[in-house]
Amino acid sequence: MTVAVNENYDSIIKVSTGYTFDKGEQIPTYEDHPRVLQLQSMSSDDLQHFGFANQQGYFMSAYADGMIEALNRADQKGNSMVETVKYGETDVHIWKVEKIAESYNDWVKIILRYIGRKK
Repeated sequence: MTVAVNENYDSIIKVSTGYTFDKGEQIPTYEDHPRVLQLQSMSSDDLQHFGFANQQGYFMSAYADGMIEALNRADQKGNSMVETVKYGETDVHIWKVEKIAESYNDWVKIILRYIGRKK
């Protein structure tokens, strides 16, 4: 139903698989999973609720089928990342999965924080 107002976006979910070391530097490792996301802007009230009140434009919410992990310290995994386009643009941008806002057995709502353009 939502695609009548806001189109879905093909995205790559980069699920953290832990990390490796290179010359003493910790390097995060990821496994890519193609996924379709419904991206939505966050209202000022939503930003305030999640503790991001003065950061409009750096956060958005996304809905997806299944589950997407955020930080998982117990398994020594970092946050998942999302590669997708922003509204009305063609460049791929990188977003960090900041929080799981809602999760059910067949869908999830995540909060994404903007990291930057993909190089």
